[in-house]
Amino acid sequence: MTQNVPNYTEVSYICIAHTRRVGYVTTSGNEFTHLSVFTHEAAHKIDSIINRLFDPDFSDKLRHAFRVAVEKGAWKGLSSETPAEYWAYGTELWFYEIGKGRKFETYEDFKKFDPLLYDLLSEWFPKVSLIGY
Repeated sequence: MTQNVPNYTEVSYICIAHTRRVGYVTTSGNEFTHLSVFTHEAAHKIDSIINRLFDPDFSDKLRHAFRVAVEKGAWKGLSSETPAEYWAYGTELWFYEIGKGRKFETYEDFKKFDPLLYDLLSEWFPKVSLIGY
């Protein structure tokens, strides 16, 4: 499995860790500070693992959900770059933006907003908030 992990030796990272903030700074000076950076990046790997080991149709399902969401204008540029970014951003929302005072009050609200992405996420992830971790 480790042979499939991308090589990041050309990028120097300076870790920033605070109580509720984790991020990194690349050598180009771009700073990413969000408590869900790790979750977002892990989601990219998880989608390929699901596709290779558990559900060979997963990529097709994800592409379909992505196309429907883009046609509907659901994400308005936030995650409409690629199916992979759509999945990763959706994963961030799943763990960090569902709850009182968040982007979605409940998982049902998320389901109404993007039912196909909800179906994919709920198949693979528990309904658990990582806020505060």
